[in-house]
Amino acid sequence: MVNSFVISDLNSQVLYSSVFNFVDDAGSREELLNSIVQRVKKEFDFNTSVSSSNRMDFSDSSALDIESKGIFNLKIQDSHKPVVWHSYCGCLFILVCENTENRILAASTLFFLIRTLRDFLPKMTSNSSELVFKADVVSLIANTFLPNGQLLFMNNQANQQLIKEIQKALR
Repeated sequence: MVNSFVISDLNSQVLYSSVFNFVDDAGSREELLNSIVQRVKKEFDFNTSVSSSNRMDFSDSSALDIESKGIFNLKIQDSHKPVVWHSYCGCLFILVCENTENRILAASTLFFLIRTLRDFLPKMTSNSSELVFKADVVSLIANTFLPNGQLLFMNNQANQQLIKEIQKALR
């Protein structure tokens, strides 16, 4: 079970969030999501600093070009929850899962989500605010790939079928 799906920019500003099973209080939920985004941003910064020291490219714009990903456990409400994240085009895409969830399946689903978002929102690669302007499309894609927060085991053919369903819904 996925507790939440979050998209933020590299300034830790939440652009989109979908909460499936989390804290009931809206104020604490927002605070918790912001702390998760901050932690993912620290992980991203660490990965970026390590990879940029290997490449010797220290330009500020290089962080936008770096595609990085990771998984770590975070203690939330007296339990450890895996956080699966992937950076793409200046955005951080984050899944917070239950401890028993398949982390590899979560990472694969997150990759499919990003790829589908990129295909349906091509301006996303140059302007992350496109995710805010087209929140209905982002929500449709997120709810298709994560129905009620459930991870779906998909092969390429099943993925193509979901994409056809999204295209039909957007018409």
